[in-house]
Amino acid sequence: MRACQAAWLLGVSVREYRKLEAGERSPDSKTWDAICELYGWPQTFVTAPG
Repeated sequence: MRACQAAWLLGVSVREYRKLEAGERSPDSKTWDAICELYGWPQTFVTAPG
């Protein structure tokens, strides 16, 4: 997938996407929700009772 396609799917600019990919920027809540939906990740992480 090209950077422009991924950026479009996440609703961010290509410049913002490249910063996210490089680890220079953390996603905001809206972008995180889009990433989770795109890749099928859970939006919250639950730990098993210990």
